[in-house]
Amino acid sequence: MHGYQEFHAQEVVIRNCDFRFIGGAVWNRERRIRFGNAVELWDGARDVTVEGCLFDNIYDSGVTHQGGGTKNIPEKLFFRNNLFVDIGLAAYESREPSQEVYFENNTCINAGGGFSMQGETPPRRTDPYPQPVGYHVWAWMIEPGTQPGNVHVRHNVFCESFGPAVCLSVDSADAEKFVLDHNRYWKTTSGRLIEWGGGRAYDLSDFARYQAECERDRHSRIAKPRFAGASHGDFRQRAGSPCLGAGMQNGVRLR
Repeated sequence: MHGYQEFHAQEVVIRNCDFRFIGGAVWNRERRIRFGNAVELWDGARDVTVEGCLFDNIYDSGVTHQGGGTKNIPEKLFFRNNLFVDIGLAAYESREPSQEVYFENNTCINAGGGFSMQGETPPRRTDPYPQPVGYHVWAWMIEPGTQPGNVHVRHNVFCESFGPAVCLSVDSADAEKFVLDHNRYWKTTSGRLIEWGGGRAYDLSDFARYQAECERDRHSRIAKPRFAGASHGDFRQRAGSPCLGAGMQNGVRLR
């Protein structure tokens, strides 16, 4: 099941909602098709805002737009000031060409963790892509040269992920339409931090090289968040945190 799904959504506002333990219903294991997104915009969307929401233990993606190909282009989508914790696939999944999309001031924690793994080590048997999942931002299934406009990923906190924090499985020219800046990254496990379009990959130690080569995240940095009380679900920034100004700017709490 999905939490919210709409075809051709227009002028929709989803605000201050909780999405918890969504998905896990596999209905075609051979084709690896299942339901499991918290907010899914299908076959085009326009003027949609998702803000101030909690996404807790989602089997697949927290917010995603997909299904339209190049026919119905999603545009003017705003995902901001949300808290994503233990998202199986990605906090934000871009699975078709889009334009004027804004993923901003979100706090994303422990991608690829929680109930979504169902005791498996990623990639799960049901996963549609043959590599470890658990991203914060993932773009894929965009035919080369079809991304029409920009996707802005700014002022977010990306803290811990099984796979890369940002994974753009798209052509390098289409990756240029993804504008990243003023984000804070933290990852204590080994492996890639960024997987950029065209197959370029960067570990945590390669962050400066990524900034120079991809000309993205120029004002972003590697910084360990200082949360007000992570043990009891309070992921607001404490005074003196190096991540102040990034992540959610409201009081969304896990519990």
